[in-house]
Amino acid sequence: MVLSAQAQPPAAQPANSQQAAAPRSIDDLTTALKSSPTSALYAERASLYLARGNAREAEDDYSAAIRMRLDEPGPWVGRGRSRTALGKFSAAIDDYDQAIRLKPDSSVAFLERGYAYGKMGDFQKAIQDLSRSQDLQPSIATLTLRGSAYQAIDQPAKAIADFTAALAIAPGETQLYMARANVFASLGNHVSALADRDQVVRLRPDWAEAYLARGGSYHQLGRHDEGLKDRSEAIRLKPGLAEAWLARGSAYYLLGRYDEAFNDLDQAAKLAPANQEILTVRAKASEEMNKKAAAQELERQKTLALLNEQTKPKEPEPPKPQPVAAAVEPAPAPKPVSSPKPALNAKAAEAHNQKGRELLQQGKYAEAIEELSAAIDANPGYSLAYNARGFARYLIKDYKNALSDLDEAIRLNPNYQNAYQNRSIVRKVMGDTAGAAADRAQVK
Repeated sequence: MVLSAQAQPPAAQPANSQQAAAPRSIDDLTTALKSSPTSALYAERASLYLARGNAREAEDDYSAAIRMRLDEPGPWVGRGRSRTALGKFSAAIDDYDQAIRLKPDSSVAFLERGYAYGKMGDFQKAIQDLSRSQDLQPSIATLTLRGSAYQAIDQPAKAIADFTAALAIAPGETQLYMARANVFASLGNHVSALADRDQVVRLRPDWAEAYLARGGSYHQLGRHDEGLKDRSEAIRLKPGLAEAWLARGSAYYLLGRYDEAFNDLDQAAKLAPANQEILTVRAKASEEMNKKAAAQELERQKTLALLNEQTKPKEPEPPKPQPVAAAVEPAPAPKPVSSPKPALNAKAAEAHNQKGRELLQQGKYAEAIEELSAAIDANPGYSLAYNARGFARYLIKDYKNALSDLDEAIRLNPNYQNAYQNRSIVRKVMGDTAGAAADRAQVK
């Protein structure tokens, strides 16, 4: 069952009211037992042992009390609780049976036996005993445990009804809100689950597990930013909580943020190295990271191949033959024209252009632009260098200067199809769809 029984068995009553007004320590009771052992003294010391978590010592003392008074139901209930704490559920049920035979209207005996049945997984018998206890003496513990039993046998409506009734009695009980929220979530009612978990956070703002649960509700509702924020807060409050790292890592994974997912899941694995769920999700995140890296490398290779193709000089088209006229007048003597200025340094321009292309293939775009600019400085009419520099600037998203370079490449060589192709790409990303279409029409 989800929650534990909180009922205390009725302790044996002390001899007089003066003793009741002054609780004794274990040492005091031990001294008293040495001088005058009684069933009541053993039962009283046993209850103190059990409160301290010393279930084995409590079991021994309750057994001594029973031997001295077989007809007293309190020690039977007490020993049953000790045995439940020790995991001896079948023996505990036998003790509760005897307590009920001695006192058929003992609500606490039915409550404790119902809890023991629940620990054994027999939820139908648990519900029967808890219902009987509730009839005899209504309590939050009974409603809480019965609600958990109903949830275990997939009767969510009854579970919600019991948790709601318990909350009407104890509206500040955070565990009840958490239990009811879990039932709502199992039904897919994430809005109601979020409302309950939100209430828990308000009541206990320092409880890491509350943020962890609320983050799950946010993610189910598609409010991922709030979900991640809650899970980050859970980690801040309790850095050693492996479940928080797992939850945030799983959320990152589902959102496709594989690097962040792997980092969180790796931390979770350090905290809980035997947790198979953590190891499985971490392996999946690692696999997705490798797929992403492979896809990026493939894209890089495609870009390099495109660069190689686009930076190759295109063979000039042969001149078209001119028709021969039947008779031509003698052409006038040509006017003398000044010889064009030779390239400043064609050899240096070619070397810079080649180096720039190599840097482009390596993905070193800034250095490539620097080399291609040097090529243009050496030969201002070098259309290949303008085209390559324009493409490099496109790759770093410097679209305005990329367009300027490609315009110049085409001005220098109006038949430069690679330049038209590149300019169509740049114009498209700049929103000039008509210009992009016009450029594509120039590419044969």
